[in-house]
Amino acid sequence: MSLFFLFFFQAEDGIRDLVRSRGLGDVYKRQRPGEARLVVTGEDLSRMLDRRERSRTFPNQSDADIVRGILGAAEYAMLGLRPDVTTTRIRPNETQRVPSQQGTDLATINALAQRNSYVFYIEPTAVPGQSVAYWGPEKRLGAPQPALTVDMGAETNVESSISFQLNALGPVEHEVGRQEPASRQRLPTLPMAPARPPLARTPAAALRQTIDRQAAKLDSDRAGQVAATTAGRAADALTATGEVDAGRYGRALRARRLVGVRGVGDSFGGLYYVSDVRHNISVGTYRMSFTLSREGIGSTVPVVPV
Repeated sequence: MSLFFLFFFQAEDGIRDLVRSRGLGDVYKRQRPGEARLVVTGEDLSRMLDRRERSRTFPNQSDADIVRGILGAAEYAMLGLRPDVTTTRIRPNETQRVPSQQGTDLATINALAQRNSYVFYIEPTAVPGQSVAYWGPEKRLGAPQPALTVDMGAETNVESSISFQLNALGPVEHEVGRQEPASRQRLPTLPMAPARPPLARTPAAALRQTIDRQAAKLDSDRAGQVAATTAGRAADALTATGEVDAGRYGRALRARRLVGVRGVGDSFGGLYYVSDVRHNISVGTYRMSFTLSREGIGSTVPVVPV
């Protein structure tokens, strides 16, 4: 796989190296002999979408059409960026409203993703120099990654243990309604899309309630979109954190995908969504710190795939 990186160089308490900096950033060398240190920071292709602000309109286009148009520009195709955009149903007529962009391409894409309860990210492919720009719902279906295993002898790959935290006040019940123009009555609105696939047998009950008062004047389609978005933002009540040894695990754990957890009992075992992975590499060691999430307790699968 390949990644496009922008590199920035920095170091603490040193003297600026005028020869090695050369406009990429500041490179410093330590004043104390034998303690030179170079710090390199890299960013992925999304930085290229965040360099220039634009002002333009998109008449008679759905949110997905707008995203496809932005990502399909020649300046991004030259970087090997291939759009993977999930279709959206609402296509406003220009007599009703005209979507516009007032900011960078990245900010616009992220705002449209949030409005549809979607995510946006860029990932490399197996083809060098080619990347996929994904815009769509969280991927909570499909084959999970190899299981994270705790206290199972030679099959254990998680360092120490996994810490679980159940936030009972995380889930929220959102009430979204619109006002019928003729009767002026407030009508409840159902989400346009079904809820995301559950990963827990017993989701945590919502103990908090909110009312969206901004959707009252919207039409039925836009109100349904708001209902789907607020439902998708309901927090996952159960999170798990830990550290896995890359050598024992046998591969890199990837974020934004499913993974199984076993060896922790029925309440906390099962499938999780990988929210975050941090790779910690040093001489002789490669460990990955992870954060997992799902709606509650109890496994939805009888056996966790190894």
